Amino acid sequence: MSVLRLRIGIVMAFLAAPLFLWSVPKEFYGNAYDAKGKLLFTEKHEVVFHKGHVDKIRTTYYNTTDKLVGFLESYFQFSDFLPNMFFKRYSDNFIARCIVDPDQRVVLMRKEPHQDYYFEKMLKKTPDSVAGHGLYFYILNNLEDMLQKDVGYPVEILLPARLAAYSCVMRATVDPDDADIVNVAIKLKNEAKALFVKRILVKVNRKTQELISYEGPNTLFYCEKLLCYIKINYYREKE
Repeated sequence: MSVLRLRIGIVMAFLAAPLFLWSVPKEFYGNAYDAKGKLLFTEKHEVVFHKGHVDKIRTTYYNTTDKLVGFLESYFQFSDFLPNMFFKRYSDNFIARCIVDPDQRVVLMRKEPHQDYYFEKMLKKTPDSVAGHGLYFYILNNLEDMLQKDVGYPVEILLPARLAAYSCVMRATVDPDDADIVNVAIKLKNEAKALFVKRILVKVNRKTQELISYEGPNTLFYCEKLLCYIKINYYREKE
């Protein structure tokens, strides 16, 4: 794990009511690799359902020696794509939060190590605002529409760790080698910033509505002051 100094950073990170019935398992797993294919960390995702809908997702992160290094929880009581979020890193107790209220407001919060207070920023919620696990649900909810209309969809990704929101556009294309696989590319709208931040590429199975992989800026950790680009492969069973 020495190659990856755990720092929370750009978060991806997410459903219209019918989509909560997608075939997400109660547990699934992820392996995160660097650009050279070296394993950086692993993830365990636990999904809690309420009346057939996804109510909560808890993700725990482990280093290469299987030591627990942090967790992220997303609660979907108030928003389908913009959940209340809580992240904690155990190495130094860094905390990042996203709090959504019924009045169309969102509060992003960040607590640095060894501080007794939070930095905060209030934002106005938009129909395309997402955070944490909500990004995946937003993608799935708009997947078929993107394919049929062949148009870009706006998405505003909220990053509690940076107290910031990033306006992006996403497009979906069918994989040329497998019609069940869809590649979703997400790019920043700001062309100047897009020169420094590579696109995000998410692969999903349109038939089973399952995540296959994520590739791009690290969604929860970064290396020192520079963004890490990783690839996460998702599995129903632990590898």
